[in-house]
Amino acid sequence: MDKEKKDTKKQREGKDMPVTANSVQADTFADFLTRNKLLIRHLAEANTKRNQDGKTIISKNDPWREEHEWDKANKE
Repeated sequence: MDKEKKDTKKQREGKDMPVTANSVQADTFADFLTRNKLLIRHLAEANTKRNQDGKTIISKNDPWREEHEWDKANKE
């Protein structure tokens, strides 16, 4: 095959090929956060408990209260 026919075949194959993860530039996590900032904030606010003063609180029966790893990390 001469060069012109070869180039045309490559161009045609490229148009017919399905889009794969390797051929598309992946967004960064920062891009995802920027695009979805309002939705993420809405979901976080809906899942946040507050006291009468508007301060964020953790309920007494929340299993997260029993995670003492953070206490150890903050002491160091």
